[in-house]
Amino acid sequence: MPDYDELYRAHAHLMEDFWSRRLNASQYERTIHVFGQPVLFDSNHAGALGSATLAEQMYSTSDARNESPWRVHLTVHDSEPEPSPPPEPLIDQVDYTGADDWLSIRLGAWGDCLVDMKRGEAHAVLSSSLAERPDLICRVLLNTVLNNFCTRHGYSMLHASALVRDGQILVLQAPHGTGKSTTALRLLLNGYQLLSDSQVYLCERDAALWMGGFPMGRIKLRSDMLPLFPRWRLRRRKSRSGTRSSTGSI
Repeated sequence: MPDYDELYRAHAHLMEDFWSRRLNASQYERTIHVFGQPVLFDSNHAGALGSATLAEQMYSTSDARNESPWRVHLTVHDSEPEPSPPPEPLIDQVDYTGADDWLSIRLGAWGDCLVDMKRGEAHAVLSSSLAERPDLICRVLLNTVLNNFCTRHGYSMLHASALVRDGQILVLQAPHGTGKSTTALRLLLNGYQLLSDSQVYLCERDAALWMGGFPMGRIKLRSDMLPLFPRWRLRRRKSRSGTRSSTGSI
């Protein structure tokens, strides 16, 4: 009996690539770690994998864990006609739909992603124009995917600011807009180290409580709070990209 798999491999290049599966086959891989958990990325577009590197920088570092990796597949597809470059506030056009352990993320004309949170696997199809913006892929897609992986696989998340000093962690929990970030920055300027200004993750490791933060190294202040920190206000003016926002990142 012939080996049909071997026959296919020998003659596949002569067959029509009907759904562009060969054209879109992954050629590049990158492994990052989120709180020590390995996450394997693959893609047919080298530039798109830059988003994985950016995503890794958003999470607290931790010792690498010997766990089965979560997987994120980024397929970049040249469509006709190719959509225009994605807008900077692409997040405003994202549509989320969830059911059981499944999550669908639609990025308008620039992509779609289906997430299996139980398996820790996500498949995204992105436009070429979005692939040129790994920062946007990280911001509007990967942050959502990875945070959902975390909360599905044993991490609890608090909306809080957290700081560290002398081996002690101070967690600030309060409703949105009531001064967590302002207080955190005051403490940061007085000897504390910032763990997170937005989300704090907790889990049990080796019979002890473990805490990590996301995103790292960033504090958001409302514009009306900036006058309280004049040196940071000057820095914000120098780094503004021309977009308007009611908050400033420091």
